Amino acid sequence: MLRQLPRTLGNGADVLARQLSGLRGKYEACFLFLLLMIVEWLIPGPASLAQITPHPFWLPIILMSVQYGSGTGLIVAALATALSWLAGWPAQTSQEDFYTYSMRVWREPVLWIGAAIVIGGLRNRQIRERLALEERLHQTEHQRDTIAGFCHDLQEDLTAHERQAATAHTGSIEAGLASLQRIRTTDALDTVRPLIQAAVTEWLGHAHWTLYPLRDGELTAARDAVGDPETRAPVDIVRTAMVYAVACCRPRVLSVFDEADARLLDGVGIFACPVRPIEGGPHHGLLVIESVPPDRLVPATVGAVLAIAHALGEAFDRANGTPETVVQRSQDDATSHRDPARTRAAFEEPRMSDALTGDMSCRS
Repeated sequence: MLRQLPRTLGNGADVLARQLSGLRGKYEACFLFLLLMIVEWLIPGPASLAQITPHPFWLPIILMSVQYGSGTGLIVAALATALSWLAGWPAQTSQEDFYTYSMRVWREPVLWIGAAIVIGGLRNRQIRERLALEERLHQTEHQRDTIAGFCHDLQEDLTAHERQAATAHTGSIEAGLASLQRIRTTDALDTVRPLIQAAVTEWLGHAHWTLYPLRDGELTAARDAVGDPETRAPVDIVRTAMVYAVACCRPRVLSVFDEADARLLDGVGIFACPVRPIEGGPHHGLLVIESVPPDRLVPATVGAVLAIAHALGEAFDRANGTPETVVQRSQDDATSHRDPARTRAAFEEPRMSDALTGDMSCRS
């Protein structure tokens, strides 16, 4: 709208200029006729200007027709005819009859009108061509201003993207793929935790994550001591088990940005994905992403979560190949759905949870 405003103002100014130009032509003609009539009154005798050949009234008629076109030329010719009648017609001689005298008297006014039509018509064509060129010029200027505005907007967007790229986290696709490959090829689960940390750092940046592994067919979880516990929601193993059951039935990542999954993930996390190999096989647990930096909340984040979960599934298969070989949290905060006797027995077994789950705050 603002870009069209100068063009609208320009069109209005052009129309006003043409109107003023027509008025200026009429004022110029009146001024010329006034000078000629003063000369007529200063010269003694009636119809003094009519005795001059060519008639002095030809001057304003030709000038106005050439300058302003046939419309102004006809008006000036009519005014010249009226002033000729006012100044007086030349006297009729004895050799002239009425028709001859009338032809001599009206010859000049008829020629004035004819000249105004012919010369003014030629000028009108030139005026139309000039107006067409002006219109094309206005359109070209409008297109130029529009393109310049778009270029300015693109330059601002480019500057914003360059600034964003300059301040973005460092990282690359190669580094992210290498972190996933290290998880897949690990031979010992007790060394997986730093590998998970590196993968989350490369793909998700400063993110909080939790791994809920399966043990004897049940989910277990524990809080890691790293970070501020008040910034994370308490573990709700019942709701997490519901999320895990749904995630196992759906071949995709559950997300709070999906209306169908938002209520299910309430109080659990932002994303949830079952841990299993990419080619299929048994489920080994649930990977939950609790928080992600705002600049990493992009559509590719879902794919990153899925890739990490698949890499963990392949690591579990490589280590043991059965769902019972899992990773657990630290013993201090472990929780489960099992009875106390089974929980105490589980505490007596070697646990690898501290090597695999945690709250990570890293750069990407």
